[in-house]
Amino acid sequence: MEEGGGMDELMAADEVQPASGKDIEDVAAVLKDYYKQASDWNEWLGRQRIAMQRAYNAEPYGNERENRSQVVMSDVRDTVSAVMPSLMRVFFGNQKAVEFLPTGPETAKIAEQATDYVRYVIQQDNPGFLEFYRWFKDALIGGLGVMKVWWDQRQTVRKVEFDGLDQQTAAVLAQEAPKDAGVTVEMRPDAEREGFVAGSITYRGEQDQVRIQVVPPEEFLIELGAVTLDRALYVAHRTLVTVSDLVAMGYPRELVEEHISHESALTAFGEERFRRWQAALGGPNADEAARPVLYVEHYVLIDADGDGVAERHRICTLGESMTIVADDVV
Repeated sequence: MEEGGGMDELMAADEVQPASGKDIEDVAAVLKDYYKQASDWNEWLGRQRIAMQRAYNAEPYGNERENRSQVVMSDVRDTVSAVMPSLMRVFFGNQKAVEFLPTGPETAKIAEQATDYVRYVIQQDNPGFLEFYRWFKDALIGGLGVMKVWWDQRQTVRKVEFDGLDQQTAAVLAQEAPKDAGVTVEMRPDAEREGFVAGSITYRGEQDQVRIQVVPPEEFLIELGAVTLDRALYVAHRTLVTVSDLVAMGYPRELVEEHISHESALTAFGEERFRRWQAALGGPNADEAARPVLYVEHYVLIDADGDGVAERHRICTLGESMTIVADDVV
């Protein structure tokens, strides 16, 4: 599943204005209908994936009889385990996970640079080996593997503490720090060394990079009967994102906190989600910034401008109410 659209398109909920053909209430109603149908379809598929996961785990069938053999064959797990090494070697057995071939002598350098760039993105900017491993494992065990690729733009904050700084160095630091709008310096007398300074330096910036990440099958939605992603009327990625991460993505904090989910990240999306992560199940997080919010990216074919031609829109919503916070044509 490939995704586009940068965070420069984000707007506050009251600023989102779909094209004149449909008002925001009409678009939200269409999204809710598509979401409900796709969610029901995914729930049915999820039951099939749970059965396949049980076979992979060699779990008892549930119809065992006393004094009869209760051996469960591990054929599924054995087959997957045998296939995985060969499959991973195709992409990570040498230096080139992907290779671009030149169409002529004049494009040889460009092809080489493209190969190096993609290799760097997969193996250095991202944990490519682990993501591909999970991707293939999902496909082999449950029949569905989804990889998401997107350009990630988010705010970053890094705080560094210091102490034992002499007065002269502290004065230079205080003079130079304001020259960088992303740097904030806080100083105080060092409690352990008289005449010296302690404090912290906070660096704020933006992170822009290509991200690849496996989407758990229970988070991926597609319309019933769709054959390909390109021709599907509706495709979506639903997930629970923390308040902190959504704020880092550029959404207003007040808007995000209005849509905090009542479910934990482990109990959402039914039994399939719970079985996947039940070993890590814990109580709700008391930290407001770590509370989860339902965040859905809908890719929907819709005639928003009333010209009779449906365009593919990427519409982002918050919460169970499906509050639209971003809308752009992709």
